[in-house]
Amino acid sequence: KVRQETTGRRRKLYKVTAAGKKAFGKWMLEAVDNHTELRDLAILKLYFGEFAGKDSLLALARAQQAAHIERRRVYEQIPRERQVNEFAAMTLELGIEFEKQAARFWSKVQKKL
Repeated sequence: KVRQETTGRRRKLYKVTAAGKKAFGKWMLEAVDNHTELRDLAILKLYFGEFAGKDSLLALARAQQAAHIERRRVYEQIPRERQVNEFAAMTLELGIEFEKQAARFWSKVQKKL
């Protein structure tokens, strides 16, 4: 269900319906048997690096390393800015670890170039 505020920012407020709660509960019980997908345009560009100059790839690697360092910083700030439950904290931990590893990876790419 959607309700829109009539004053102020006129935000839309959503409420989960009974049917939505039932569908969500069913979805939560479904097995998860797929693998993690990594879709990253920078990785794709690195893959086709033979068609780019080293300077271009070095600039890409530097920019990616900086972006992952910044994203990690943002993720680390979330629990300080608002309360997160233990499950959200676990997913956030994975995000932080991913950003650490991605920054390390792009650092290694720079050294190899």
